[in-house]
Amino acid sequence: MIISFTKITKRIKTATLSILLINTLGWALITNAHGQTTPHGIAAIVNDEIITTYDLQQRAIFMMVTQRIQPTEETRKQILTQAIYNLINEKLQMQEAVKYNQDMADEEVNAQMARLIEQNGLSLQDFTAQLAANGVTMKTFRDQIRSELLWSRIISGYYGSRIRISDTQIQDTFDRLSKNADQANYRVSEIYLEARPEVGGLEGALNGAQLISEQIRQGAPFNVMAQQFSNAPTAAKGGDVGWVRTGELKPELDNAIAILQPGQLSSPIVLDGGVYLLALIEKRVIETQNLYHFKTISYNEENIKDFDALTMFFTQLRATTKTCDTLEEDIGALNKKSFTFILNDLGELNETEIRQDIRDHVSYLTEGSFSAIMNSNVGALEKKVSKTIIMICKKRLTGDGIPTLQAIEDSMLAQQEAQAARRHLRNLRRTATIVMQ
Repeated sequence: MIISFTKITKRIKTATLSILLINTLGWALITNAHGQTTPHGIAAIVNDEIITTYDLQQRAIFMMVTQRIQPTEETRKQILTQAIYNLINEKLQMQEAVKYNQDMADEEVNAQMARLIEQNGLSLQDFTAQLAANGVTMKTFRDQIRSELLWSRIISGYYGSRIRISDTQIQDTFDRLSKNADQANYRVSEIYLEARPEVGGLEGALNGAQLISEQIRQGAPFNVMAQQFSNAPTAAKGGDVGWVRTGELKPELDNAIAILQPGQLSSPIVLDGGVYLLALIEKRVIETQNLYHFKTISYNEENIKDFDALTMFFTQLRATTKTCDTLEEDIGALNKKSFTFILNDLGELNETEIRQDIRDHVSYLTEGSFSAIMNSNVGALEKKVSKTIIMICKKRLTGDGIPTLQAIEDSMLAQQEAQAARRHLRNLRRTATIVMQ
């Protein structure tokens, strides 16, 4: 089943939030194992540091308000499970910050808070007032932002110098993206729920995905739900995967995207030890063009008597020369017969600027390769020149949405750091002493 939602990036509006001015304490008050309310008791202990039930209550209400979640018993359980999971993670992250003597100035935290609030179309005053109306202080938001910023700094410092992206990896990625550039492009957002034991395994993750799907259908912003619930590296960006093409994702995800229209949300997809929800933001087809940088080697047919020797010369040149940088030097070294050539560097040309007969010869060529001997003049050469061979120096695809090599490298580094962050946090949880009350 596919459901539509009003707008994935829908902003938090004052009018919509007003419906959540409910009896907050009656819904979100935390209870202990005996059913007794303990608003200032202990919710969890993380390496001898306490998370209070008040902290948990504040985070749960904050998540409910900012995500416009409709209060039901099922959503209450889901919110509390995710809230305590997030608080434990943040406690571990802050303990790492202490370990590495890291601190974050209040000015940096406040600036990040202001940016996030502004992105949701609110003023700081309105946002503070809305939280206060639901009994939530800004401290819970500030604590979350501080831990995120410090964690990002720690991961960058610890892993940044260890992550290496080779030129070959970057070029292979660019080539793959370029190869599929003229196919449909999809801008996708994701929510991934890991089938962790504390959420009830795969069944719990699937139930959670169905609840999140229902909340989004009722108006909860996808990006905010992703930030709070998703276990994917994209959670920090509101689940934004960016632009993808068919074949870039796993077949199950590709198939799900292919049947979506912009503004639709997929059904839950069980994959990789968890459950995905995908949202299609936009769909487009990119118009692309090839840019060629080539050099031409031309000769006067009237002055060539030994055509077999010339053919042998070009055969040797093809086998010897791999880059335009050495072309002139290689011609001199191989030209034992002292043939007279005209070597031209035509620079970079868009394929639409190249004559059709020339384009037919170069369209199938790769960088560092030669065309066949052409019975055509090229460029502004003298009329007496009637035979030409072309060497491709560079060939690249251009078009809206085709990333630069630098953009690809930055994206790959960010993905590697995000994966390292997940592994590091998972290891911290495994070695930590965590007691749930």
